[in-house]
Amino acid sequence: MVGIFMTTYNWVEKTKKAFQSLIEHTRYPFKFLIIDNHSTDGTDQFARENNIRYEQDTSGNNLARALNQAIRYFVDDREIEYVCWIHNDMLFFDNWLKNLVDFAKRRPKAGKIHPTNWFYIEAEYKSVWKDPAQIDGAEFEGIDLDKFYNARSSETARFMDINFYNFEQGNECPWIIPKSVFQKENIWFDEDYQGIANYEDWDFNNQLLTHGFDVLIYQGSLIWHPLKGTRAKLPSRQQEEHNRMNEERYKKKWSGFWGKNLWLVGRGKANYYLKRIYDPLS
Repeated sequence: MVGIFMTTYNWVEKTKKAFQSLIEHTRYPFKFLIIDNHSTDGTDQFARENNIRYEQDTSGNNLARALNQAIRYFVDDREIEYVCWIHNDMLFFDNWLKNLVDFAKRRPKAGKIHPTNWFYIEAEYKSVWKDPAQIDGAEFEGIDLDKFYNARSSETARFMDINFYNFEQGNECPWIIPKSVFQKENIWFDEDYQGIANYEDWDFNNQLLTHGFDVLIYQGSLIWHPLKGTRAKLPSRQQEEHNRMNEERYKKKWSGFWGKNLWLVGRGKANYYLKRIYDPLS
């Protein structure tokens, strides 16, 4: 059983679309939770109408704290083996979760596993959209799911089958993490990182690496994520300030560490498919 949670703020139409995709294309057993940052667009009503577990975000716009809140919701549930974070601007392909869990069970030292983002592959080959980078919230909400999946079903199934054993070191979203990482290893997201401004994920990856775990992208699991999420709605000046503060904290915390494969500050931030950087910190 997997505990899946979604963080959101005032994008209920996206949430509906992503939830529909999740329900229709996730065969592996899961429990679902919405962590809502005090939306005013009817997200709470949507959750009630669909019997979705729902909590108000208590973090005060701190992403690391919101992630930990959701993880704590699932961590004491005896049925839960893995915790998974998704966004509400994602769509999911058949067997994406089952394949992730099966891969995780084959690699017990995998501390954090990400599916491959099919959006990057389509963007690289320009097979969808006149300019994939221009997809915004309205376009995502207007996607016809039947047409979307009919155009991709055979291609994505073939890709996952071919890449059943293929993986690489790297960072993406969504992710699954074994519950034991939190319960036994006591590794959590560092809540001293501010806002929704990067580095909390790199920091978490480094904690995993220093405990002997791997951080991997698995090519046998596919989702579709156009990467126009909550950050796009934040005031740019606030975002820049939080990013500056978080980068300073990250450098101070990790620059003196002599281990291998730490996330490198200032490089590889885009993490594009087959173009990700996973280097020692210098």
